[in-house]
Amino acid sequence: MRRRIIVAVVLLAVLTGCSPQATIGGGGAVPQLDDPGWQDNFAALREAATTDLELQILEDGQITDEERVAQEDAFVSCTAAAGFTVTEFTSEGGYTIDGPFSDDGPPALTACEGPFNRISGTYWQVKRNPAGEDEIQLMLACLIRAGVIDHDFTAADYMAGLGESPLSISSPEFSRCNAEPTTAFKQ
Repeated sequence: MRRRIIVAVVLLAVLTGCSPQATIGGGGAVPQLDDPGWQDNFAALREAATTDLELQILEDGQITDEERVAQEDAFVSCTAAAGFTVTEFTSEGGYTIDGPFSDDGPPALTACEGPFNRISGTYWQVKRNPAGEDEIQLMLACLIRAGVIDHDFTAADYMAGLGESPLSISSPEFSRCNAEPTTAFKQ
């Protein structure tokens, strides 16, 4: 058995872009359908949805804490049916899982990950980027503040180097910027 750790936010942010959202009373940001960027995001999420739970969660144009937890519970059930055990959920959309991994990745696990990543990933993306700013630009600014890249580093450079040093989760600066792109390394 191998241990697998997934961090959905970085990949989801790159794949779905980012959008504006409103802040709710509990301090968490919740995407709103009346914000044009989130309309597109939620429309794409509804189109990609593969479960009734996803459609139900996305119906009102927001993802609450309770809905994120319901999706996590569904993910645990789905992965258990595929022979995997989720041992931990982390903030920012990650999880740790044990199970019968293969080099090409089990299709049953991949099927479970889709709904989880769409719902949980969007939830955490909104929470970490309350102003809905461009994710790549936020990461570039943060990595410049961290002293890891130069001012002339472009979005194309970022996309080309994602996953390689210094743009890998194993880099402490990248991990911190990924977790808190708007506030990390500010004086």
